[in-house]
Amino acid sequence: MAAALVAGGFSFNAMASVTAGPGSIKTGEYTLLKFDNSDDKVLSVDPATRKLEVIDYSTLLSSNKLVAGTSLKKLNNALWKVTVNSSTSVTGQSVTYSFTNKAGQALTVDLLTDAVGHVTNGTAAISKSTTGNTTWAWTAANGLYAVKSFGTEKGDSVFYFTKDLKLKSAVYDVTSPSIPTDGALVGVEDMSQYTIELTAASFNDLMSTYEGKLFFNNGKDVSASETNALKNQKWQALPFGTSTYTAGANAIAAVNAGSETAFFLWNGKEVLAGNNGLTAKDQKKKFFLVVDNGCYNTEETLNKLTIDTLGWEPIFDASNNLTAITAANLKARSTVAKRSPLAAGFKGVYHIAKDSLVLTALARPASIPVTTTLGAINTNSGYGTGSTAMDNLEKAVVSFIGGFASNPPADKATFAESNFESDGSAYTYLASGGTTPVSGKALVDKANEYIATLTGDANKAAKATAQNYLAAIKGLAIVKASTGGSALPTVTTDKFVNGKNFADGVTAMDVTQYESGGNKGGQLSIKKLSSTYVLTPAPVSTAEAALASDFIAPLIQPFATAPADGGNAVITEGLYYIKDMMKADDNKYYGTFYDLSVVNAAKRVQKEQAFNPYAQFIVEKTAGTTKGNYVISNRAGATDNESVDNWYGVTNVVDKDNNIYTINGDTIQLVAADDVDEDNAYIGFKYITANDAKNNKFTITSAAEMLAGQTIVMVKDSSLKIAESEMLFTLTPSEETEYGVNEDLINVSYTIYNDADSTYLVKDETSGNYRFIHESNIASAAITKFYMIAVDTDSTYVLADGLDDATKMVISTQYKTISAKDLDERNDMFIIKPQAAPASYKSLPKHVRIQAINGDYAAVNAKNQGIAVREGDLKADAYDNLD
Repeated sequence: MAAALVAGGFSFNAMASVTAGPGSIKTGEYTLLKFDNSDDKVLSVDPATRKLEVIDYSTLLSSNKLVAGTSLKKLNNALWKVTVNSSTSVTGQSVTYSFTNKAGQALTVDLLTDAVGHVTNGTAAISKSTTGNTTWAWTAANGLYAVKSFGTEKGDSVFYFTKDLKLKSAVYDVTSPSIPTDGALVGVEDMSQYTIELTAASFNDLMSTYEGKLFFNNGKDVSASETNALKNQKWQALPFGTSTYTAGANAIAAVNAGSETAFFLWNGKEVLAGNNGLTAKDQKKKFFLVVDNGCYNTEETLNKLTIDTLGWEPIFDASNNLTAITAANLKARSTVAKRSPLAAGFKGVYHIAKDSLVLTALARPASIPVTTTLGAINTNSGYGTGSTAMDNLEKAVVSFIGGFASNPPADKATFAESNFESDGSAYTYLASGGTTPVSGKALVDKANEYIATLTGDANKAAKATAQNYLAAIKGLAIVKASTGGSALPTVTTDKFVNGKNFADGVTAMDVTQYESGGNKGGQLSIKKLSSTYVLTPAPVSTAEAALASDFIAPLIQPFATAPADGGNAVITEGLYYIKDMMKADDNKYYGTFYDLSVVNAAKRVQKEQAFNPYAQFIVEKTAGTTKGNYVISNRAGATDNESVDNWYGVTNVVDKDNNIYTINGDTIQLVAADDVDEDNAYIGFKYITANDAKNNKFTITSAAEMLAGQTIVMVKDSSLKIAESEMLFTLTPSEETEYGVNEDLINVSYTIYNDADSTYLVKDETSGNYRFIHESNIASAAITKFYMIAVDTDSTYVLADGLDDATKMVISTQYKTISAKDLDERNDMFIIKPQAAPASYKSLPKHVRIQAINGDYAAVNAKNQGIAVREGDLKADAYDNLD
């Protein structure tokens, strides 16, 4: 038995109060995790901060539509897939649950404390570690909770969520298990019947979450001998209409052009063609999915789908937004030939639980009334003398297609099989009865007999005209009957079926709505014709009617195989460089490496940088997963507006051999950072030991080739510039600061002091620029500390007065002056070189120890002879006297 088409889902306007636990949801299905303080409040994840958050679902969805300003991706953060974990032990069977949201983020939280009544500082956040808790128990009264053992001395603690999403702990007694009554995450919502009406934007969100293509799963597809136009294409939806429009004269345009939930489906391909006015040939035209003129059946009710350009293409701006709709271009939409844009309009409904779509065509091309073509033929020269047979045939055809007062021909009536009767001057259509009825076939035969008599050159033109007329009406039949003579019926002929009865680019085409007066139709369905399965818009008004007509609802999904919670990528955890592999036309950074340094506005570099932790990323499995779900964090702990923190969630393979993956909608390549010295915590910044700083002066010279060797100097007004002369500075390091995602990196800032003038280089808050100020005129706390950030190489540095909301030194190429510019301005690099200070010997160590390459130490014996001894053989005071 063929499956019924999916009916509309429940409305999101009135979510039922649900207290059932996650056990009521099947493994692999999605749910909303609800709070007891309101049926409207559900658990989500803020993708920017990774913190759990409580959101009101009504801010996302209303009446099965996404609320303006939101997106399907945002909804995905609040949809949780349930995994039921069942285990059996000597104490019986236990059930726990794991949750992964549709964005690929597991509900993984660090259980950090054993303090009774402890509340974590701030809102609970998704764990970045591989030790976060991923399994949760549940009670009807108190919702989700987890138990963690802290050993025999401290016992067990139970962790649960409060209403404001703090993670709270309490004593847990396994002999009398209970949790406090302020647990809040207590309900789930069965999503199996919920649907969302897609817009162009939400359709594109859905496609970008997966592979960008549509797949027909569960074996519900066309036969191998047929072409499925929807498959093997990367579809992008473009808006079909806007919320404000001016209705034109065309009825279907007025009904559908203003629909915000309708869209065109473009496969991303274009071809050079004429513009809409046929006045130019260099306009690119898009290829759209279109309901074709051709049909699978003679009744012309089962239209084919094809991919083609449109005679009049809708006008989109550079961002693929539809331009303003006017009465003029609405009318133009319905007066083009062959491919009407109205037949390229579709709607989509997304079924959340099944991750599937139902697509519906708005309209199909209408048959061309024969009067359009026959009228043109009748303007030709006559049929010659004695053409009574042709005159009788013409009048019978006119009667058949509309020259009647009542009782018009029914659907599927053919001219050849219909009867006509003469009133002495013309043959008219007979619905039934008649005195001496004559069939249409008999009238055609009489006309052919007459044509056979037209011989010789004198009758050549008349014969050709008559033959053309007979060819034009061959196969004449009623497709859609007239309503009591009030309108012409829709008819067809053999020439229309063969696509030869109209001229491309000039003949007016109309369409027939699939959806009218509340009736639904046009759902893309599988239909069995004899032994062949084809894809066609179902020309019926209800799902029940579709089932009765043996239509099959295909399972259309944006993936070939339902992705696991973590996708299919298997990645060795470790340190990597990341290359941008997005091939979008507007991605100028394709093939470059990510660098999230605060002084790199582009956030990209051309090659790997072993010296730069901002260009290095740590890849780890998401807690509780074994593959396909990863967290990728910048080693320096930097975040970026494009890819916050930095990528996480479902990870799928694009090119296994080259380590190319998709994650968070980006396509990236992982390049192992094997050349990085991971034991060097000081990379990325200039590091001067306290001893070197104490015993050396330093020059700060420009790294620019045109300014090579020129040093920072002070001019008369105490400002800075680059000059040939040399100025020596004392660089005093600050306290070392740990940073980075694992806090395993160290940076140091420096004060810059000019000994010659006893001045400090500072950021003057009044002028907002750099200058030298005498040490007697500045408090020690006000002295600026400069970070020396490695850029381009490990020995060239940008000098910045901070790492956040700060400025950096930039050289004027014209005047060689140095000024303070924002961190996202262009970079000027400097070289910092030590120069031995004249008095350095005074502060050098008084005692030193000399070690040979074999590990032995140099020493002097009682005879003042130099000897080599092993460590440990020296007397203790030999070590104590070392500085």
